[in-house]
Amino acid sequence: MARRRTTARTIDAVRAREIGLLQRVVPAADVLDTALAFADGILAGGPRTIQRTKDLLRTAYEPGAGERADGLVGHLEARHAAEAVEGMRAFREKRKPAWGP
Repeated sequence: MARRRTTARTIDAVRAREIGLLQRVVPAADVLDTALAFADGILAGGPRTIQRTKDLLRTAYEPGAGERADGLVGHLEARHAAEAVEGMRAFREKRKPAWGP
């Protein structure tokens, strides 16, 4: 495998997109609308799943996080939870999910 060096060079948004650091580049005038649309997409997800993801991200960089399996266990449990089942069912039935209380 080729060894890559960190150069500390500044790259622009277009180059960052080309090498996979960004998903997309939008004009400055569209940034807020794009960000709000992205947030709306996240918020359309299951509330419990969103909370578990936030918890996982919050603890991912704590000391010893790489040695713990609790994040993976939580992910696997969430994949079989009622919320996940409803999300997949709604996707198959081409309807909005009915998230429970």
